[in-house]
Amino acid sequence: MPTSLRDAFANLGLRAEYKGQPALLLPVTDELAGDLDAASIRQGVAGGQMLVSWNDGERRNGAVIDAGAKNDIYIFVRRTDGSDLRIAAGDMMDATLSVLGARNTARDNAAKVAEANAKARADYEAARGRGETPAEPEDRQPVFAENAFDRVPGFVACVLSAVEAARSDDLATEKEISELNTFMASLRELTRDELTSAERARADEAARLRAEIAMLAPGHAEARGARMPAAYEGDGEAARDLMESLPSDPNGLTAAQSSIMARSGNMDLARRLFSVATTTPLMQIERRALSHTGFKTFAQELARHENKAAGEAILPRIRAVTADGMPGYEDQWRGKIYTKDGADILLMRDRVAAYAYAWDSASRIAEINVDAALLRNFTAEDVPSEADLEALRAIKADLRHDNGAEVDFDWDDEDEEVLEDDGMDVGRGPRPAGY
Repeated sequence: MPTSLRDAFANLGLRAEYKGQPALLLPVTDELAGDLDAASIRQGVAGGQMLVSWNDGERRNGAVIDAGAKNDIYIFVRRTDGSDLRIAAGDMMDATLSVLGARNTARDNAAKVAEANAKARADYEAARGRGETPAEPEDRQPVFAENAFDRVPGFVACVLSAVEAARSDDLATEKEISELNTFMASLRELTRDELTSAERARADEAARLRAEIAMLAPGHAEARGARMPAAYEGDGEAARDLMESLPSDPNGLTAAQSSIMARSGNMDLARRLFSVATTTPLMQIERRALSHTGFKTFAQELARHENKAAGEAILPRIRAVTADGMPGYEDQWRGKIYTKDGADILLMRDRVAAYAYAWDSASRIAEINVDAALLRNFTAEDVPSEADLEALRAIKADLRHDNGAEVDFDWDDEDEEVLEDDGMDVGRGPRPAGY
């Protein structure tokens, strides 16, 4: 049976303000679009659109709006004190990131409040046990109720439908594609897991400790995961020389390309991308932005030096990290790796422009378990107790002093004198006075 508009608004609608009037906003997902009673809507509706209902004081009005369009609209989230968090939703992508950020902050706040309430209650009971008569503590309330963000997933799914449609539009501009990809990267980080910041920090420390234990004692019961290789300490001269030897870009970047590239990138994602290719620190990698003609010029110059073995090893790793950090972008770029005069160079291009990145070949990573090192998404089961963390810290500290290896105290040559005889019997008994 089709879902009526009344039921959809009642069960899935968000409190909002539209053109200055109190309103209800109904995000339409692909699933809801197929289930909604279309007879009550004058125009067709699809996933990625939203229905808005408002009262202008004279009558109730309705409209269909596009999640990718600009609208005079705000979304409200009720706080426990009765006030509202007001989120601008003129740009639905910005609104999505804002509401998810608020949800994650609310999750952290609720956990801290619950911890503080538990401690206050424990202190109260302890005081009573000592024969004292303390005032009974009053539970603090979190900023938002537990169900305040329950309807956010439908809103996010609706915006995602609009984003995917825009990304597949052959007429989308370079700027639009860049903004959509940036949004997807930000969305991924906000929805990576359901943990609080404190829980994620504990899980991350436990994973790091187990990886370090694996390095010290691979057979230990707590040895897990993979550890990233140590940073390259070379001077990067080969990479610099190679980049300087390549021709200038004959066309240069357009104003539009320069404008897009001038925007601050996702440094965390960039660091993860290159950490599966080279141990050269991100800021020491040689790089140059190119026009598409410049890309072809570089490729022509380096054609004889393509390193297919390195490309077959490294490019799938970069693609896996891209898929994890910026879903959908992994199919939007192409690249090859070349090796010349002791340096590796990655030439890659996407719809916006092209790029050249170079590092010393000595820093190339031959093997790495990308899933274990970079793509792990924590769950509640990965969050250790403080006692578990203390135990892991102690194991690591013990292994640093004793990794179980046998120590050979014998000299290579038992007959070899440790100190040369200088005629004063040094090394042959009691030292002469003054030594």
